Amino acid sequence: MGQSQDFVVCPPECRPLSRRHEAANLWKFCNNCCKYNFRALNRLYVNESCEINSTSYFFANVSHDSNFQVTHRHGCLTSIPVNICNFPRIQYLDLENNTITQLPKLSCLRELVVLDLRNNQIQVLKAGIFDGLNKLRVIDLSRNRIHTIEMGVFHNRLKKIKKVNLVHNNLTEVDVVWALGITHTFCYFSVSYNKITKLTNKSNFTMDPSKRYGPGKIYLNNNNLKILDTQMLDAIGNPLTSLMSNFLYWSIYMGGNPWHCDCRIHTIAALYSFTAIETLWAALNGVQTDLICKTPPNLKDQRGLVHQHLSDFVCNITDSCPSGCLCQDQPEADRMVINCQNAGLEEMPKRLPFHEKLFLNFQNNSIDILPELPYMVCG
Repeated sequence: MGQSQDFVVCPPECRPLSRRHEAANLWKFCNNCCKYNFRALNRLYVNESCEINSTSYFFANVSHDSNFQVTHRHGCLTSIPVNICNFPRIQYLDLENNTITQLPKLSCLRELVVLDLRNNQIQVLKAGIFDGLNKLRVIDLSRNRIHTIEMGVFHNRLKKIKKVNLVHNNLTEVDVVWALGITHTFCYFSVSYNKITKLTNKSNFTMDPSKRYGPGKIYLNNNNLKILDTQMLDAIGNPLTSLMSNFLYWSIYMGGNPWHCDCRIHTIAALYSFTAIETLWAALNGVQTDLICKTPPNLKDQRGLVHQHLSDFVCNITDSCPSGCLCQDQPEADRMVINCQNAGLEEMPKRLPFHEKLFLNFQNNSIDILPELPYMVCG
């Protein structure tokens, strides 16, 4: 490492003293601290034919076992040349601005460091395409047409990964394991400017409190996220407090989404208000890493996670709520309010929304009998 014949050159100042030192100075270590020495690589060329159904292939003027770089931009490639595995020591592969529609499994390229396929037409990332790429540092698939990423594409065996760019694609969901499962310090994982409406956890990933994760920057900004999905909370783990030290140096950017702030974000907001992370976030990142409410109207443009009045986060419940009544889940008070005042009721409702603690208001109705109902029985 650091010698002139290496492609990735990291001088002594790019070697952090500790993981905490690296996390606290992430900007320094992620912005061209380590350099790419292209003189250490031989050129690999592309024989390209732009005719329909034609075959393109790689060729070189040196041994196939040499270390290679490929730069073939603004071409008419519709697929990766079929003989790519004949050159297993490709370290830099740049096929930006072609018309590639599929990304094949690249496990044969075990020396690959940089994969740049910006501005192509890839739609699906299939499971296992990056298996075995233990030296891969950069994946740039921005400005493609990706709508599906199968389980197993991003995994914790990508030990060197630093930057993943999926900006400006057609993703409608993102799995939390893609970024939260990274167990080393990384620069960023960006899915900004997609069409994401929900966070998922299809592999039932759970963070282990005994392990260190990241830190890094996750960009979820400028999507269509409205609800802070409980699946994401499940992925973080239980209890949440045991994992908060893992997130002291993380940055998660969530602006530009139409967030709806209700009872579902209360758990995390409450955790922030009772730990040092609120102070740290306010100092390091401020509003740009917070969740900014779009609705309801009374919370519009207010911060969601670092919020002064947690009693604002309520949910109006309609299931099993009697006609003419307001049923409201109020997690800050740890109760469900059933307000049926002046609802014109002649008898007590047989069913109410479930909660261990019900606060009932049935004033000014025409109820003359108080029957024994399940929700009236004291536990």
